Amino acid sequence: MATFDFHMHTDSSPDGNASALEMCEAAIAKGITHIAITDHLDFPDYETDRYAERTERSWAEQTAAKAAVEGRLRVERGIEIGSPLLDVELTEKTLAAHPYDYVLASLHQLGRHPDFYFLDFSQIDILKTIDDYFEGIYDIVKWGKFSTLAHLTYPFRYIPDDLRPKDYARWDDHITTILKALAQSGRAMEINTSGLRKKIGVTSPDFPLIQRYFDCGGELVTVGSDAHYMQDVGANIDDGVALAAKAGFRYITVFEGGKPKPLPIEEVLK
Repeated sequence: MATFDFHMHTDSSPDGNASALEMCEAAIAKGITHIAITDHLDFPDYETDRYAERTERSWAEQTAAKAAVEGRLRVERGIEIGSPLLDVELTEKTLAAHPYDYVLASLHQLGRHPDFYFLDFSQIDILKTIDDYFEGIYDIVKWGKFSTLAHLTYPFRYIPDDLRPKDYARWDDHITTILKALAQSGRAMEINTSGLRKKIGVTSPDFPLIQRYFDCGGELVTVGSDAHYMQDVGANIDDGVALAAKAGFRYITVFEGGKPKPLPIEEVLK
């Protein structure tokens, strides 16, 4: 049984629903021993969602929760930075403000357009939008100031079934370039299990791209639930680990004090 979860949000995120301490207690109740809290910081919405205030609140509440559960749960204090290249100076200033143990990098939206969650895909050029998305992801990988690349196929989560591309063929070369660059960077790729709780029914990325990452020389892979509610802490982590094992990975990566630590998969799934 996996006893970790490296992606979750508290009510310091605009879409979170529980305090840091409540998320920690939920993890303990489920037998989890090691988590990372990764509250949102989306730079396109920096002003409207008051992220300067939210980020400070998140750090303070993570720090307090970490102290409160010491000896019962290991808590890595983290952050999920969305669109970090929209304002590189502010991104790097924010990351330097606190000694984060764990940094997720993601792209939830293009430029200052709405999050993919809010898009009406019937009104946009989906193929061109995904072209631009993967270009943005590659730029983030080249920037490289993060621990793990989050949910590589994020937009696909929200494209309606009848409009969603049936495969990744159009982007094969670009995805391979991204995965090779990520593997060579020493950064990790996340297997995000939230899609298993949604209509799409697969992880992000799904198995074919997990397999391709391994084939591209990827070694570091993390697994996170992307929980926004207490009941989802630890959800489907074992499923994500099993997909990593199926792809050929022998280790799952966790982070401790900012440094990656390999856990043998055979031990994780005992």
